[in-house]
Amino acid sequence: METDNKLLIRIDERQIKMSEDIDEIKKSLDCTVKNNDDFKAFKKKVDTLWDERNKLLGWMMGAGLVGGVTGSFLKNLVSGVFEK
Repeated sequence: METDNKLLIRIDERQIKMSEDIDEIKKSLDCTVKNNDDFKAFKKKVDTLWDERNKLLGWMMGAGLVGGVTGSFLKNLVSGVFEK
C-alpha cells in the first residue's frame, strides 16, 4: 500500500512537471515570428532585395552575352578584312 502511494505521488509530480513544460512551450509558440508585423515588413524587404539581385544578375548575363557576341563578330570581321 505504501508503494502505491509513493507511485501515485511520483506520477502526480511528473504530471505537474509535464504541465509546466507544456505551458512553457505554449507561451513560446504564442510569440512566434509569424504574428509579428515587423517580421512581415522585413520579409517583404528581403524578398524585394532578392528580386533586385536576380534582375541585376540577369542584366549582367545579358551584357556579357551581348559583349561576347559583339567581340566575336568584330574579331571575325577584322580577320576577314585582313585575310583578303
